[in-house]
Amino acid sequence: MIIYFVLNLATMFTIQTAVTIVTAGLASSLFGITDNMVVWSLIITIGCYVILLFGRYQLLDKMIKIIILILAVSTIFPLELHLLIQMKYTALNRYFPTGAGLVFLVAFMGWMPAPLDISIWHSIWAIEKIKIKK
Repeated sequence: MIIYFVLNLATMFTIQTAVTIVTAGLASSLFGITDNMVVWSLIITIGCYVILLFGRYQLLDKMIKIIILILAVSTIFPLELHLLIQMKYTALNRYFPTGAGLVFLVAFMGWMPAPLDISIWHSIWAIEKIKIKK
């Protein structure tokens, strides 16, 4: 248990930062309000805090279901549209990162499947759901 605690303590800030920055980049591209990653990171972090503060896991669980539905529809709809229209696409130019970009990409790909303690997160999530249903 001590090893898990130390591992979790050592990685939690890095994981939180990485996920928040990636989400901030997506939000910046999607909404175009500002390109300032600090502003977007604050908005996202405060938003998550408010959701957990007022709605606890119940609200977060409901929101995740809605988000998964939106992601599923936004994945299936373009595929169906493509199959119906049979659009012709031009070839995309290939871009091969070099230097620091390549190092970052390799590190990011190695981390993205999941951090080491994700299996425990699922267990904690399941326990919280059981507590809520009681």
